[in-house]
Amino acid sequence: MFSPRYTITAPILSAIAVIENARGQIDAAPILPQAQFALQKQSTVESVNSSTRIEGNPLTGSQVAEVLSHHRVDASRRAIVEVENYARAWEWVRARQSVREPVSTDDVLRLHALTVGELLSADKSGRFRSGPVWVVDSVAGVDEVRYTAPDADRVPALLAELLEWLNTPNPTHPLIRAGLAHAFLAAVHPFADGNGRVARLLARLVLGRAGYGFRDSLVLEDFYADDRPAYYAAIDLGATSDVRARADATGWLTYFLRGVVASVARLAERVAALSAAGVPGAQIRVTADQAAVLSHAVREGGISLAEASVVLPTTPRRTTQRVLRSLVDAGLLHTSGAGRATRYHPGPN
Repeated sequence: MFSPRYTITAPILSAIAVIENARGQIDAAPILPQAQFALQKQSTVESVNSSTRIEGNPLTGSQVAEVLSHHRVDASRRAIVEVENYARAWEWVRARQSVREPVSTDDVLRLHALTVGELLSADKSGRFRSGPVWVVDSVAGVDEVRYTAPDADRVPALLAELLEWLNTPNPTHPLIRAGLAHAFLAAVHPFADGNGRVARLLARLVLGRAGYGFRDSLVLEDFYADDRPAYYAAIDLGATSDVRARADATGWLTYFLRGVVASVARLAERVAALSAAGVPGAQIRVTADQAAVLSHAVREGGISLAEASVVLPTTPRRTTQRVLRSLVDAGLLHTSGAGRATRYHPGPN
């Protein structure tokens, strides 16, 4: 029976409190439908880019946006398929989280099939692995086994135990449940490849089903992708599945919640900016392009024309200039510098 070990520490309680407070603000903020659509679209691009980047995908954020807009990019077929697959899997999670039925083994297999379709052979896509798996690091040119996954014949039962725990009502906070689902699906390592992506998607599904969808716009994967060594170190609870099953997961949960706090804070800034741009009586209505540019400016503290062109990769440069000017005219951005050095900052002058 799955019975995770961890301690609810002061940092964990503090993180949960911060997240709960931000959740209320994010969910209650009035946002126009087109701005909400733009927010979800931008978040999808960032999630897909970050989660596939963790696994070595070379595409940039702007290239991912191009792929998801069904435009051609100069990249390998594999890199493109990885991005397309993860986007489809993320959309499936968005739909599945509103379905009341418990999360099942078939759901996990479905997630895997969506994630690795065309990347693995038919006998491996959406199917449990049939042989042993090791996680190997290369140190100074020498391969070292970092983790030995459980024997293949144990995988169905181990996954069933994890899902039974997830589906059984208990007082464990949804944020804790999501973090543990992430770590222990990775520990079971049910598949020949794609385990990390499926684990991150399962954590999202657990959060969404518990009402922690954050407008379907939370980008958790950036936190992991920006410091992969820290991510791998935090999720490494032992060299074998049996060791991990007995391990204290407090350190991992502290790391996981720190990532959620950072991601929620960034989303709260975006939502606040979009809400201010469309409050009743303000006579300001933003387009999807304006919302995407404004969100970037809020997150980064400013934006240049060149950066706006990356945010809107399919929009002509002159149109992007008009988008920036319209946001300035509306009092949502103000400028500093001149000419090519012009930057646009959130808020009126």
